[in-house]
Amino acid sequence: MNNQSPLFLKLKIAVAGGLMLALSACGTVDLNDAGASAGGEAAGATAAASASPSSNAQGGQNAVKSIDLGSSAGQADAAPDLAKVLYFDFDSYVLKEEYANLIAQHAQALAADGSLRVVLEGHTDELGSREYNVALGQQRAEAVLRALTLLGARANQVEAVSFGEEKPASLGGDAQSRALNRRVEISYR
Repeated sequence: MNNQSPLFLKLKIAVAGGLMLALSACGTVDLNDAGASAGGEAAGATAAASASPSSNAQGGQNAVKSIDLGSSAGQADAAPDLAKVLYFDFDSYVLKEEYANLIAQHAQALAADGSLRVVLEGHTDELGSREYNVALGQQRAEAVLRALTLLGARANQVEAVSFGEEKPASLGGDAQSRALNRRVEISYR
């Protein structure tokens, strides 16, 4: 994956703009003001690729559907109040442009608090072999990891793991269910 893609350049610009805004606001930022190859997730789910489970218009910005990750009381206090799920297209680990702002906000929160830690959990739908799906889930988690560290999170704050198809968000076999399973969950620890 090319680190100089348009998405990464937009992420850099978003963070720089956020930092300038933070400096002009006496150092305070409200995070609430303010995303592969053949053989896996096999052909036949192209309708799922067009499904957009993650976005809906809200105040001119994209809102992201969040899954309650059941964090403990200590984690809930430290974790920023941001959406924690990013969805991917069929058979892809390319970050969607719609998540640029969300990723920038998570990176900003991590950069601002060195004690925060996240695990990026990569998931796939059930199509394709188990081995391919584990690898694709890892690629998805690592794509988010690269974006977060590029935008200021420290490498020791972020870990990427893959569950492949083993922990589906939706058990249905239809295109919409598969689209909900192609995701990375950001879990604060």
